[in-house]
Amino acid sequence: KIKKKILSYVKNNPLATQAEVNTHCRVKVQSLFPNGIFDAYKEAGIKYPEERKKTYGAAKKEIKERARAFEQKIVHLLQQRGEVIQQYKTNAGRIDAVFKEEGTICAVEIKDYHVKNISKKDIEQLNRYINSLPHCNSGLLVTHEKAKNGKNKIYIGKNRILVVDQEQIFVTTIQ
Repeated sequence: KIKKKILSYVKNNPLATQAEVNTHCRVKVQSLFPNGIFDAYKEAGIKYPEERKKTYGAAKKEIKERARAFEQKIVHLLQQRGEVIQQYKTNAGRIDAVFKEEGTICAVEIKDYHVKNISKKDIEQLNRYINSLPHCNSGLLVTHEKAKNGKNKIYIGKNRILVVDQEQIFVTTIQ
């Protein structure tokens, strides 16, 4: 009965992700189909949308290496301004860097995004990192390009997050 519900949902929603099917049908697709969503699509007679397989982030070795190189470049630029501690571990997770300049502490997240934009999730992640650092209420989210929506200053409570590109690192006031 549940399998039929999944197949019906896939037929009516041919672009559905596994997470969407799981939520709508209140079951884990992978528990009923050995290859999860792929088998569900196959059994429903629907071609799986291959664009769903497009990998973002560190799934590919060359992307991982490019991201690591970009992170090192940003850290090097920040070191010219102040003290940098890389891969700082807190109870909220591992921060790409903690930057200290003239008594100000700043959490730094470095995103090597070329295709996707900074998301609300990225901002929330950095805000958690800021909250996990003592005496910190500033964060830098460093990307390749300025924020496309024009918002480069985000305030969450007492915390301020600046979205900057690598060119803005030297002209950005952290305090």
